[in-house]
Amino acid sequence: MSAPRVLLANEPLSYRDALVAVLGSLRPLAEVWAVEAAALERETRRLAPHLVVCSRLVPAVEEVGVAAWVELYPDHGALSRVCVRGEHRTVGDMQLRDLLCLVDEAQPISADQHVLSACMSAGRPH
Repeated sequence: MSAPRVLLANEPLSYRDALVAVLGSLRPLAEVWAVEAAALERETRRLAPHLVVCSRLVPAVEEVGVAAWVELYPDHGALSRVCVRGEHRTVGDMQLRDLLCLVDEAQPISADQHVLSACMSAGRPH
């Protein structure tokens, strides 16, 4: 099984940097990249991550078939949107343990190619 690839493009920068450090420590086998939100589209296509954590979802996340994604507090709201294996949910007060679970969930997804487009085909909640 391959290591999970995690792409972080969430705001603010200090929170993104903290997540890079914590994921590197608590999930040392994970490949973790941090990019500016403006680079998310390009880097999603280039890196083909298993999990994307961002503040605003971009089309490439669904077009590339990212297995799991988190839209972390979009529009500075109190809720986050999550898609894993095509199942969408809204999460209030997203905690570090929730993100760690998503990293763990994303890892086995990578071996199951038929679910990679499930987030896109399931549709997004409104």
